[in-house]
Amino acid sequence: MGDLSACAHELLAVAPLVMKAVRVAMRDQGPGDLSVSQFMALSFLDQHDGASLSELADHLGFQLPSASRLVDCLVEQGLLTRRQRAENRRCVSLAVTARGRAVSQAALTFAERYVGERLAPLAESDQAEVLRSLRMLCALFAGDRRPAARAGSQAAALP
Repeated sequence: MGDLSACAHELLAVAPLVMKAVRVAMRDQGPGDLSVSQFMALSFLDQHDGASLSELADHLGFQLPSASRLVDCLVEQGLLTRRQRAENRRCVSLAVTARGRAVSQAALTFAERYVGERLAPLAESDQAEVLRSLRMLCALFAGDRRPAARAGSQAAALP
């Protein structure tokens, strides 16, 4: 159990460090004025065309008013469109524009290059180990927004 706890501790410690470094790099050197939150929103909506504001807010971990302000900003910049759904006029569908897709792709290219440069000093075998570990983590957490819901999960005790 000690190794599992240490592993969880390290993962929870490193994820914010990576995101902070990417956020600072994007702010200081990135293409355009796209924030990490805006980039994450565009990336999600590019993969989930027509998603609702609630779905976007859930993905980002935002409250609806914060997600709405983010969407307003992206719509004003011409990066997103917002349409009322025919079946429910109170619900909107969000879609990335061609310009939004280009801006998002430029930000992704920048972020991947930045992270790659940070990983470059690692030995090739260490890079392969990081990649293997990240792929395992992706498989474990993909689509699983509530790990405590799994039967027998050790994460059940987490808030």
